[in-house]
Amino acid sequence: MQDTSLPCLWETPTGCFLKILIHPRSAQDKIEGLQGDALKISVSAPPIEGKANEACLRFLADQFGLSRSQLSLRGGLRSRHKLIAIDGCAIHQILGRLHSLLDRRRQSYSLISDTEETTKSGR
Repeated sequence: MQDTSLPCLWETPTGCFLKILIHPRSAQDKIEGLQGDALKISVSAPPIEGKANEACLRFLADQFGLSRSQLSLRGGLRSRHKLIAIDGCAIHQILGRLHSLLDRRRQSYSLISDTEETTKSGR
């Protein structure tokens, strides 16, 4: 079963899969939002010797409140497009957390836009 509001996430018999697009060597680790059918993740680690992959898995485990051992890379070892398996976790838990993280990101952009508009209009 795949949730159509988040095409990057779908259920498996043991948990779920998450399709991501990784941006290594970023200023900070963060969820950028959706890009096409993938969740865009920025990590500060370089794409050398699997460092960016490991940083991404640790970051996602932290964001989802899971142990690192529940996440594994199932595709895209040397690509920016990756498939992450999340084991032992129901899809609704990940879906709820992703919606919360993406909503928080949208709200922070909204606050920045409002501040910029106020500054431009001289208020």
